[in-house]
Amino acid sequence: RKTRDHYAPKRNVSAFVHYQNAMRDSIKSRFPGISVSDFAKLTSDMYEQLPNVDKLAWESCSKADKQRFDREMELYEPPPGY
Repeated sequence: RKTRDHYAPKRNVSAFVHYQNAMRDSIKSRFPGISVSDFAKLTSDMYEQLPNVDKLAWESCSKADKQRFDREMELYEPPPGY
């Protein structure tokens, strides 16, 4: 397995992951001690039921994150060996 350059730009994340991160605190407060798999199932169901208008907001966050990643990758010069 190839080692990762810790100075490389952080990858962009999907619209669902942006949604999941935003909902994490409120779900953890409503369901203390929720397992990771149950959290994933719950947020997946919630995201699936979102109206398309709300999903567009998360998709625009994802597109902005992708643009950030692309900009950072253009400037990134990996050190020798990466």
